[in-house]
Amino acid sequence: MLGSLLFNVYVNDILLVLDGEGAVFCFADDTVVLVQGETWDVTIKKAEIAFSKIRCWLDHSLLSLNLEKTKLITFALTSKTLPPVRSLRVHLSNCLIDESGVCGCIDKIERVEYIKYLGILIDQRLTWKAHLDYVTKKVRKLIFKCYEHRNIMPIKMLKMVYFSLVESIISYGIVTWGSASASAMSSLLIAQKYIIKIIMFKNRGFSTELLFKESNLLTLGQLYIKAVIRFMLNNQYYRNELLHNHYTRNAVNQNVSLAFVRRSASQGHISYVGPLIFNALPFSFRNKPFKKIKNKIGQWIMENSFLFNFL
Repeated sequence: MLGSLLFNVYVNDILLVLDGEGAVFCFADDTVVLVQGETWDVTIKKAEIAFSKIRCWLDHSLLSLNLEKTKLITFALTSKTLPPVRSLRVHLSNCLIDESGVCGCIDKIERVEYIKYLGILIDQRLTWKAHLDYVTKKVRKLIFKCYEHRNIMPIKMLKMVYFSLVESIISYGIVTWGSASASAMSSLLIAQKYIIKIIMFKNRGFSTELLFKESNLLTLGQLYIKAVIRFMLNNQYYRNELLHNHYTRNAVNQNVSLAFVRRSASQGHISYVGPLIFNALPFSFRNKPFKKIKNKIGQWIMENSFLFNFL
């Protein structure tokens, strides 16, 4: 316990290294450097400067940069708008760069199409296909175990197995990737339904609607809605918005204002989807902690799925 605390104290000032030229996000020993710019040339240049500062900080702190584990990923909505750069130069703390940008550094950070961060695979176009394929494979590996357990367990215990082994995997980070396209989600949804049919002793052709109704379990989309509601109810920023003293239509109706988005691709972001889902909640749910009403929330979602046809 003390070791992790001392480590956090030791590396805490890395958050101040870039001084506004980028952002550093740390979770334990996982660190992300995020930079942005008006053009890719500007962005890549900023990234090189940022990593040069990070490299200097590491050398000063007697730490080393693991180039094998460090990767570069760029984000764009289409493949045509992705940059041509294949890697990122990493300058040494003592290297000298002339006016033409030439230096003696040979270290480079490899660019990848997707990267795993805190258990979630983030791809360069934010389609979440890589992560959905990853989760689907993990869920499919549990099919045989469910077959084995159903021969020795009643349905009530099989549901407990489902919650602990299957739904826990599906729900992890779903607030982030749950707004992916229906085509990207289809394989995971099929795997989920297959396992539920196993534990409910239903054949493959059994109606999906009746399956979830009889099992009283949430679909993939409903799990996403529940996770978004939990995020909104536990998020102090949105709770403060409801409690402000300005007399507006949203305040009177106890609604959260929607974020303005210019692109349809941005409508899947939590800042847009979150208020949409929250504003559909009954007033009796809106000012209560999620943990006190989580069972009621699940039942309400199943009974009012028609309210979320916009997803």
